[in-house]
Amino acid sequence: MQLLKKYQLENGKLRIELSDVKRELATLTAAQPKKGRRGRKTAEEALTPEAQIAKYGAQFQVVHEPWVELDYFMKPRPDINAQDASAFGTTDADIANRIIRELYDFLPPALHVDMQTDIAFGKGVLLIQTSFIID
Repeated sequence: MQLLKKYQLENGKLRIELSDVKRELATLTAAQPKKGRRGRKTAEEALTPEAQIAKYGAQFQVVHEPWVELDYFMKPRPDINAQDASAFGTTDADIANRIIRELYDFLPPALHVDMQTDIAFGKGVLLIQTSFIID
């Protein structure tokens, strides 16, 4: 009986020690830098603003509007709510304003000025449209 009690006490001490080691491992793992990030820029950070806009333009076209006209680019942000039912008017101007607003909502705010001044966003969309037609 004494032997059993001795091993149970030893087992309890080992469990506490294991718990402490697991906690320390979790702390060290959380403090460790992420793999693959050793001071290098991410692919997104390495892109020029024009390349970022072209990339987002292609993504927007795939996710939101497959046939966006080049006239929609380099325009100021319309003061409408793209999610509101009134934004879904039937006139060409209503449709254009809704799509332009969705473009602004899709882009990160840092690229809004570039979208107003650079046609690269539209070119990114047109490249994807061309690939749809060719394929």
